[in-house]
Amino acid sequence: MGSGEGALRAALGLALSLCWLPLALASPGTVGTALDEPKLRVFADSSLRDAFGELAAVYNRDYRADVAFTFVTPATSGERILGAAPINVFAGANPAQLEAVQRATGKVLGRPQVFGRSRTYQIAAYAEGPVWMQSLARDFVDLVIGRNGQAVLAKWGL
Repeated sequence: MGSGEGALRAALGLALSLCWLPLALASPGTVGTALDEPKLRVFADSSLRDAFGELAAVYNRDYRADVAFTFVTPATSGERILGAAPINVFAGANPAQLEAVQRATGKVLGRPQVFGRSRTYQIAAYAEGPVWMQSLARDFVDLVIGRNGQAVLAKWGL
């Protein structure tokens, strides 16, 4: 083997090893884990914490998407809610909060839905993010207002 051919093999070997270096340096468990999965951002009245926590497990199982909740009190202003983070779904008992979020975003997907027995809550999905995230937001709303969601809400006295 000539020196030119040996140098070419050495360069090719180095190039191939550099291609695999990022994969070798990646920490275990980062590929294909929850870090790669979408997170639906749900702002909800604090009285919904337990019921929505249970619904999030069902949602994660059925849609393979995680839910990140921010729970607010009915006294929290809509402007403060909007300043916290983008919103995919909002559920609350204070109509002024829902109206403020709708005015500020102007991106409600469909009409807000009413739910609840002990209090009247409204839930709405918003057009934040890509189309697939909007679809996940609609799916969460459908879960809450659907038969399974209503059963969970009733279990928690809502």
